[in-house]
Amino acid sequence: MKKTGNKVIGKLMRKKLLSITIAAALISVIFTGCGKKEEAEQKVSISPEEAIENAKEEMANAENLLNEKRKSDGQEKVSSSEDEEKSAVNAEQSSNKILNDTNKVSVVEGGYASGYGVYIGADDEALMQKLSNDTEIGLAIIDAQYISPENISALKSRGKMIYSYINAGSLENFRDYYDTFKEKTLGAYENWDGEYWMDTSDEEWQNFLCNDLAPSLMEKGIDGFFVDNADVYFNYPREDIYEGLKNIVSNLSKMAVGRVIINGGDAFVLRLIEDNNLGVIEGINQECVCSKVDDYSGNVFAPQDEETKKYYLAYLDEVSKNGGDVYLIEYTEDEAIIDELKKLCDEKGYKCYVTNSLGLAG
Repeated sequence: MKKTGNKVIGKLMRKKLLSITIAAALISVIFTGCGKKEEAEQKVSISPEEAIENAKEEMANAENLLNEKRKSDGQEKVSSSEDEEKSAVNAEQSSNKILNDTNKVSVVEGGYASGYGVYIGADDEALMQKLSNDTEIGLAIIDAQYISPENISALKSRGKMIYSYINAGSLENFRDYYDTFKEKTLGAYENWDGEYWMDTSDEEWQNFLCNDLAPSLMEKGIDGFFVDNADVYFNYPREDIYEGLKNIVSNLSKMAVGRVIINGGDAFVLRLIEDNNLGVIEGINQECVCSKVDDYSGNVFAPQDEETKKYYLAYLDEVSKNGGDVYLIEYTEDEAIIDELKKLCDEKGYKCYVTNSLGLAG
């Protein structure tokens, strides 16, 4: 930013000197017309060095005269170079603000949402390859269980907020704690082999998430949590499931100073709104508002059906109306859908991450 600014300042400085030279010539003409014709017509033999010094003196005198004219008109002299330098500094500060205040960014660019990215399938190498030189993503969602604290620190030093994925509503068989809790599952998770819905009413599960797993992620330096599979309450609409999930989310929120995003879980979130408890989270992320997955095994996507899209849009409005931030993940390469998302984000202030892979590996 500064390099660009210096180039602009240099250009303006040359333009300013040219303007002063022209002004000096004009003033010389004016003086000639005011009774100095004879003096102007005199031929004086001087050295090049003297000519340069005289030119400098004339330029200085011309600038002084112009400044006096501005002051007499009630105008203060302002240095163009100083103005441009201030503009460059302000632009850099504004850029930094965008990186650190993700709520200011809501534009989909080049298939990705500026300011927001979801990389929960990325390991250390893939994550750093994607983000180490990135200047657009302000909020990055990662699976911090598999990312080193050094890389998290490196990303944060580049002005990024880092939230970690945490699976509150289901259990995956590749997690190192799978065997401990597999007997507390409620049923298989459709379309995701090796994943099972969790009984969130179970106190051991709650204690593990809130007292072991989440603190270990916080120790790595993350800023907040991206809580997945709150849809367990939709699939198992029991009061104890709701209360258990709310307890987990409330504890995560206290730990991360409110920086909690619920992925999906519209039934759970609407219940939070009904109970005046939405303030326990920062906002929600909704997948597949404008797009949908046609084939999970083949990464085949399609436009979302109108009825489902209408429901989701109404849901997002309800969350936003009640003070929650709205994030989206869309799976598509369809430019028409991306344009639709861009318009939606611009209009509503939402943030969206568009990808063509269910792996979310960046």
